[in-house]
Amino acid sequence: MSARSDRPYRGRFAPSPTGPLHAGSLVAALASWLDARAHGGVWLVRIEDIDPPRESAGAAQDILATLAAFGLESDEPVLYQSARSEPYVQALQRLLDAGLAYACGCSRREAHAAARAAGLAPGVYAGTCRAGARGRGGRSIRLRVPDPPDDRIGFVDRACGLQSQSLARAVGDFVLRRADGLWAYQLAVVVDDAAQGVSDVVRGTDLLDNTPRQIWLQRCLGLPAPRYLHVPVVTDARGAKLSKQTGARALARDNIKGELERAWRHLGFAPLGADSRAAFLRRACELWAERWASEPPPPSAAARSSAAATADRGACLQSPAMTRERHPMADNTDSGTLRRILRDCRRIAVVGISAEWHRPSYFVGKYLLEHGYTLIPVNPRYEQVLGQRCHPDLATAAREAGPIDLVDCFRKAQDIGPLAEQAIAIGARCLWMQLGVVSPAARDRARAAGLDVVMDRCVKIEHGRLFGGLNWAGVNTRIVSSKRPRELPY
Repeated sequence: MSARSDRPYRGRFAPSPTGPLHAGSLVAALASWLDARAHGGVWLVRIEDIDPPRESAGAAQDILATLAAFGLESDEPVLYQSARSEPYVQALQRLLDAGLAYACGCSRREAHAAARAAGLAPGVYAGTCRAGARGRGGRSIRLRVPDPPDDRIGFVDRACGLQSQSLARAVGDFVLRRADGLWAYQLAVVVDDAAQGVSDVVRGTDLLDNTPRQIWLQRCLGLPAPRYLHVPVVTDARGAKLSKQTGARALARDNIKGELERAWRHLGFAPLGADSRAAFLRRACELWAERWASEPPPPSAAARSSAAATADRGACLQSPAMTRERHPMADNTDSGTLRRILRDCRRIAVVGISAEWHRPSYFVGKYLLEHGYTLIPVNPRYEQVLGQRCHPDLATAAREAGPIDLVDCFRKAQDIGPLAEQAIAIGARCLWMQLGVVSPAARDRARAAGLDVVMDRCVKIEHGRLFGGLNWAGVNTRIVSSKRPRELPY
């Protein structure tokens, strides 16, 4: 899993010079710039000019001029990947020498045919040349990915929560140097993020599924993994990602405030109505800090500006471009209140969780994994996400995995009574219940046994009637404590 960064904050925006910046580019640039400023960090611009056939003459200079017009300028000299061949050669040679990479003689057509024959999805490499190119000249260089079941790479995205991917099934051995001799994006981005000391990557969700490959490459090269925050991409009228290739309109430099406001709204914020560019950026930085900078990394001396961090981040990113909707509770799982509740519960058993990533338990998991907690799966679906062996029940988990402090359960419309009894039996301190039903008897039994119960969007039964409980927005999460009931202002 991607660890919380304890390095000075260094972020970056890395466009390819294939044309002018458009609305989608501005969303990514603004988000990364705001995140750096809100954390008191350094913001870098890197031009990823390693694909000459796709590049446009003068595009790099136009991109930098447009960023400057919007008030987004690099804190350090701009890095051009076209001048970085030597570090890429060195990294590739290390992988070859370690047997982690190999020459591949397959053409694209041959690779696609082999994938079909192996029953793999289109674009997944079947490993044809893993044992050698069979006398053919190596056209490209590929990185070996682990064989199942060790091929699952998981990480915690700051916006999208827990993510994981089976590299062998979803990608296969992937290209580091192309058949035409050009460097592949995956190698260049990993080497340069490490070389520039990048601690945080903020970019569009179109690159979310690239992240596991980059994390695996980082591990192979012994490089640190940054934190990741993927923001909604801008789409056209057909729902396709806005891009230069689809004729996206260039940003209007004569309407700076209007373009900034559109990007800001796309990131899920209310319009600011600022009267100047400087006023917009200043206020946007303050609001971004409230949402995303509740735990700033160590300050950087090179930072030009910063905004105060808060404990409650507020609402999550919302956009029609996001096909998966985050539960608003996700932005509060690392609040000071929840920290106090969980500070003594270091070992968490996860029971009855939905397989869908956006369920609340995933955001509890986001907080826990980022802060060094141990999660113990008691459900086969969560076993894949965590990469750990599943236990059939709580009693077995406690016996085989050791003491359990907290039981986390997504169990819609079921009484928590039996689960509370199991939690009490194994000596747990807390039961975190989502969408369950709480009867007075279960509540009183939990209190008497000294078990704290977090009731997230649960309902309660009294006198044979069902009363509406906590709503889907996660408001007023109730704590049934051994001391007294409390309500959390989520």
